[in-house]
Amino acid sequence: MGPNSAPWSDDGTPESRRDLRKHVPWSGVLQTARGPFQCRVVDISPGGVKLSLGAEIPIGQPVTLIVAGLGAFRGEVVWEEKGMLGVKFAEDSSRS
Repeated sequence: MGPNSAPWSDDGTPESRRDLRKHVPWSGVLQTARGPFQCRVVDISPGGVKLSLGAEIPIGQPVTLIVAGLGAFRGEVVWEEKGMLGVKFAEDSSRS
């Protein structure tokens, strides 16, 4: 991977990611054990998604992201910080 093809974090430092992220202007609903929450998809990759959400969801929590026109994506919260959270998609995530 060349120096210009490495993924970069929000602070400008290189990240070690398997998949490149794509910024998208999508809104969705995150289904959780505490109920549904409106969210904004900040970026997405084949392996997961970064969401802006007005609620704290515990790390390890199973969730389903529903995006109109695209379907449902099952996964697990892997990080949470300041109204943002990361969801790793389940390997068998169904898109319906």
